[in-house]
Amino acid sequence: MTRSQQVVRQLHLIASAVFGVFAVAVGLSGSALVFRDELERGFYEPRVVPGSAYLPLETLRADATAVEPTRRISMLILPDRPDRPVQFILQKRDARTLKEADQMSVYVNPYTGVIEGSHRREASLLGRLRDLHFAFFSGPAGLVFNGYVALALIFLSASGFVLWIQASPPKRRFRFSLRGSLKSVIWNLHRQTGLLSFALLILVCVTGAYYSFRDSYLAVIRAVTGSLAPRGAPPVPPAGPSDALKSIDQIAAAARAARVADANRDASARGRSAAVRGPAQATRRLAPAGRRACRTAAASTARPTRRAAGAAPARGGHGRDHPTTAVRCCAVCV
Repeated sequence: MTRSQQVVRQLHLIASAVFGVFAVAVGLSGSALVFRDELERGFYEPRVVPGSAYLPLETLRADATAVEPTRRISMLILPDRPDRPVQFILQKRDARTLKEADQMSVYVNPYTGVIEGSHRREASLLGRLRDLHFAFFSGPAGLVFNGYVALALIFLSASGFVLWIQASPPKRRFRFSLRGSLKSVIWNLHRQTGLLSFALLILVCVTGAYYSFRDSYLAVIRAVTGSLAPRGAPPVPPAGPSDALKSIDQIAAAARAARVADANRDASARGRSAAVRGPAQATRRLAPAGRRACRTAAASTARPTRRAAGAAPARGGHGRDHPTTAVRCCAVCV
């Protein structure tokens, strides 16, 4: 092993020892947060007995805000099944960050207006997992440190790839064997899984570091593209003299109508795509039969010519001496 290989190997081991535990914590908590909707439904969201009709959302809103009158509603989540409640997310007024908002979920029975349950989101299991994933329970300082963990994982991936090229013989780079000692089996497993996840891990780390170094990322994006995409809700045009403030029920009805329209638009787009693919799929299904017919025709056409010329019998019905036959066959298949 050369001097440069030893340096890369030592740095790889040191970075693994220092940042490995934090990387495992980020990975496990992030994997759990992928299923945050399912976890929230299973741990916190109650079930309701379906009734005949929903109460007006204005009534449900009044019942939800009565739980914490000093808070305002920041989000309304409508149920997608008859046995699910309406969820109102309340937060502190004039909060500048999600941490300061201290959001609270209130579940209201849409048929009776009864408060079925509530919990503070930051103190819940999902809030703890989110705090661990982004900041290691350490606030802004932990968020910045998490960015350095992402940079360390990028270095680990790059140095591991270099070691894989330097330390593995070319004929054994893609081989995996369960033979030998436990140490060699673990090393082979580490080597191959690192190779398979190399590009994906770098992509995850580069995108994850955005949350820690957002200003630097935005500066680079602005320098490359010249502008930034608008953030937040789109601007609302000023109300005219004849415009009246809509109720929450009217807004929800408009949202449901837009959702149905989007679903119908997607269904029609899939239908058009299937209609376009239909003839092509039928052609592909007929292609094997067409190829067999072409080979048969090519063989029958080629045999007299070869025999007349005294050539050897054709193998498999294809002859290099008859390019026109091959071109005609390809044209028929296409």
